Amino acid sequence: MKIKKVVNNNVVCALDEGGCEIFVVGTGVGFKQKPGNEIDSTKIDKIFTNVTDIGSEFIRLAQEIPYEYISIALEVYEEAKKVLPENKKMNKRVSVAIADHLSYAVQRKEQGYEFENTLLWEIKKFYPNEFSIGKKAISLVKEKTGTELSEDEAGFVALHLMNAREAVDKERGSNPPPPEIIKNVLNIVKFTFNIELQENSISYERFITHLKFFVMRAIKKEYYDESDAEIYEKVKEKYPDAYLCAKRVQTYVEAALQTNVTDEELTYLTLHIERVANRSSD
Repeated sequence: MKIKKVVNNNVVCALDEGGCEIFVVGTGVGFKQKPGNEIDSTKIDKIFTNVTDIGSEFIRLAQEIPYEYISIALEVYEEAKKVLPENKKMNKRVSVAIADHLSYAVQRKEQGYEFENTLLWEIKKFYPNEFSIGKKAISLVKEKTGTELSEDEAGFVALHLMNAREAVDKERGSNPPPPEIIKNVLNIVKFTFNIELQENSISYERFITHLKFFVMRAIKKEYYDESDAEIYEKVKEKYPDAYLCAKRVQTYVEAALQTNVTDEELTYLTLHIERVANRSSD
């Protein structure tokens, strides 16, 4: 393999034996190298092939963030390929997104800013494999940088994996959440509370994210164990209006998608509806 372009000391763009462009990553792989040089195979950690769709992003990332985050993201990507079932494979762009996210998360932590992941409970319950990989990511961050990130960040990494899975589903021709389903659910919320939702609010963005994965689970008929009955009853009693709205959503989704919406889903749906409705009525 010959170097086509040195991105930095640890990343080079190269040509493989067939003349196809690849990215080669490894500590010192680009150090004191120049185009035309043969790559030292002992320094190679990872080779990215078929890089047309991520080339510019990868170069930008390699030039802007420390190498350890790229290394962590690549390790997380490999772990995800091993842990996730075949039907949950990811778009390779996820490694770029994870490296970028972790670098920014560490910067924020050092400056005293941490974000709450309000979808964390759901991620842990509905996407345990993705969450376990997210935990591995923050463990690697601590090991390589000394910075200890929270479980919220593990949840954000899991979200990146889930979004990458959705991208692969689209590439394979699988059905994404139909926009009309989400639109109709939003209309049910608006009608129930007689409000206009604040589309520029964080609570709205979180609600849309929840709905997207909620509808994906419904389409794929991914049923989970019932939630704690005590928690379900407490949520139902504390937020009766939001619960009534969630029941209307349940009726609509079950009829539209020929599926079941469990009490587990109803609990989380009620909480999100309560939050987004309250923010929109201020």
